[in-house]
Amino acid sequence: MNWFQKKLTEAIPLRKDTITSSEHKYTVYFIEPSIMELNQSFGHIVGTDIYIRADLQKRVERFVISHEIYHLNDAHTWLGWIGKEMRANIVCGISDPIGLVATIKASLTKPRLKSYWNSLVHIGIKQA
Repeated sequence: MNWFQKKLTEAIPLRKDTITSSEHKYTVYFIEPSIMELNQSFGHIVGTDIYIRADLQKRVERFVISHEIYHLNDAHTWLGWIGKEMRANIVCGISDPIGLVATIKASLTKPRLKSYWNSLVHIGIKQA
């Protein structure tokens, strides 16, 4: 477990939901935005639990939850973390294009763009 995952699991969620998708149940914890900002994340998974930034617009929230559920079921490894993000965005974007556009728009902030750039520079496309 990395430092960010530890922060998430120790945080007191503002809300908790159970979501069923393809006959699987997932626990979704809605986390204080200041905690999620530590890693510039809208969503993150730890084990089979999903952690979501609590202040997202409903369209973005719905897309991010779908995106994280896709990650939990994605066994492919091609192109490392970039491939994982591409697959999740494409598959979820086909079924929710408005959610994808809203999430992209919400992601276009200096801190998030800087985070993406730092990931590319420090990790490259290898598995994170």
